[in-house]
Amino acid sequence: MVIHSGGTQQINGVALVLRGPFRESLISWTPVCDHILQARIAHRHGHLTVVVICASTEMTSDSIKDSFYNQLSAIIQSTSPHDNLIVLGDLNAVTGSANLGMSSVVGPFGSDTPNDNTECLHLLCGNHGHTAVGSWFRRLNIHHCTWASRDGHTKEIDHILVWRGDKCLFKSYRVFRGAECRANTDHYLVAAEVALFPYRNSVKPSRVRRYDK
Repeated sequence: MVIHSGGTQQINGVALVLRGPFRESLISWTPVCDHILQARIAHRHGHLTVVVICASTEMTSDSIKDSFYNQLSAIIQSTSPHDNLIVLGDLNAVTGSANLGMSSVVGPFGSDTPNDNTECLHLLCGNHGHTAVGSWFRRLNIHHCTWASRDGHTKEIDHILVWRGDKCLFKSYRVFRGAECRANTDHYLVAAEVALFPYRNSVKPSRVRRYDK
């Protein structure tokens, strides 16, 4: 099952692919806007809310960035505190290192020199008690970077964000540079193992209309 936020034309938007029991565990999903998709899934011990995003690039104006992060913050705040929450996707921001004074947001294995969007990432995580999962896993350098520019320069700009208390649910995290994908993309596959087991839901999932702008 593929759910997406690209509308009927499916030109823009982000998507979430659900396989096997996770497809049966889907309760509801909301295409918030082209850049944000929200889904709620039942698991054995409660519920998981997944928010798939594609954040603004470094070249985007500050007003558009503020609008995006305000909308994302509103979604996080509206999520039940009893849910496990995962925010994932292309944040167009590097974490930097924990030495920047953000040790609660960035673990000991943060990467790269901060870019213009790093502060946005830090503020989002700091305000909502989130942390970047990948920064807590020691990896080879080739398993850090998730994006490659045309000139061969690489960065880690795709992330999985969770509440700090939930980072222990993740058992592995790495980038697969050789994974083949039919999409024409300059991003590498990020794979993580999380200790959550789906609960089969007998009720057909509901789709919530887009939020009013």
